[in-house]
Amino acid sequence: LTYLQRLPVDVVKIDQSFVSGLTPTARRAEDDRGTIAKAVIGIAHALGLVAVAEGVENEEQLEVLRRLDCDLAQGYLYSEPVDAEGFSAYLRDRRAED
Repeated sequence: LTYLQRLPVDVVKIDQSFVSGLTPTARRAEDDRGTIAKAVIGIAHALGLVAVAEGVENEEQLEVLRRLDCDLAQGYLYSEPVDAEGFSAYLRDRRAED
């Protein structure tokens, strides 16, 4: 936490280990992950930072993160990892859709 004050950061990432168990009907162990995710989001926002969730794989996780007021999400829900060429193709395809 000290580094958040010392380093010039503008984004805080929530590790996928805290995202993987997020479901609307989570059991107790998974609720703890939601508690940590909510706390990280709160700290990020209190410091004027953006909160990004890693490892989002399904709509249920995304819905929980939205309710927790998470700013951004990344993961297989959107795309598998791609190299620079693959990312360029992805952007071209998105522009063609718009």
